[in-house]
Order: sequence, then structure tokens, then C-alpha cells
Amino acid sequence: MKRFIKLFFILNMIFAFISCTFFYGKDADLSYQSMFDLLWEDYNETYALFEVRNVDWNAQYNLCKPMIREDMTDAEFFEVLKTLLYPLNDAHVYVKTPFANLNSGEDQTPIDNFSLTEVCSQYIQNPKKCGNRGGLTGNVSRISGRFCAQDKTYAISRTKDGKGKNEFDKGVNLEIKKNGSCSIQSL
Repeated sequence: MKRFIKLFFILNMIFAFISCTFFYGKDADLSYQSMFDLLWEDYNETYALFEVRNVDWNAQYNLCKPMIREDMTDAEFFEVLKTLLYPLNDAHVYVKTPFANLNSGEDQTPIDNFSLTEVCSQYIQNPKKCGNRGGLTGNVSRISGRFCAQDKTYAISRTKDGKGKNEFDKGVNLEIKKNGSCSIQSL
């Protein structure tokens, strides 16, 4: 049994070494400066909701980049990431580490009581335009439809399809049907 555990441990170490090289490259720059820049660039090219969230992403870079030091700890780097990402206030944006997690939406959202009036005023009477497909739209439609007297478009969902700030597809209408069924119609 000890021999099996030793072999298992050795194989895991080999896999960990190979996977780091595979994912990050042989000579990957894993400095805090590089990791920060790569994360910022990735969001800059792919995140769809800066305008919707009223976040100046370039200003976030200018605020946070000077905080990066090569002699900082992982925990200090994590705090800089919080400063960078929390303004997005988006539950789809999260970072997991061995010592802590951040979720830019859930960490900041107070839990409140369900309000049918609020649901109707925010999502049924005034459809919102959104550039990200978060959540399960079928569930939203089925549940909300039980409260509707008529069919209603509740969102226009567009997917980011390029690196430019406003590069989105044409989008689809997401509708709530009064009986609780769902509908997605291309625009």
C-alpha cells in the first residue's frame, strides 16, 4: 500500500509539472506585473458589460497598476484584484485562490426579501438590454411567466463577438410567455 501511495504521489507531481508547462508555456512570465496585465487585457478584449456596469476599465488599470510590486505577497496581489474587479459588481466575475475567493457581484450584494412588485417593475414592465448571457434564461421565463398576464420581451441578449469595445452580435429577444413557457427569437 505504501508503494502505491508513493507511486500515486510521484505521478501527481509529474502531472502538475507537465500541466504548468502545458498551460503557461515553458518560459511563462508568472510575475505579478505580467499576471495583472494578462488579466486586464483578457477582460478588456472579452468582457461585454463595462458600459452597462458604468465602469471605466482604463481608469481601473490606471488605479490598480501602480499597486503592483514584485515583492508583494499573494494576499496583497489578491487585494489589488479586488480593487480592480469589484466595480464590475457582476456575479459572473470571480477569482478563486487557495486562501480566499472573490465574487465581484455576490460579495457586495446584500441579501434582501423577494419582492414581486420589484420583479415586475424591473424585469417585466421595462425590458433591459444586456450584453451577456448569464444564468439560465429558460428558468427565468418559466418561473416569471406564471406571474404574467401577457407575453413580454424582458431582455435583448447580445454576445461579444470581437475584441473591440462594441463588437456584439445582433442579439436575440428573450421573452416571457404568460403560461410559463420560454421563447428566444433571433433579431
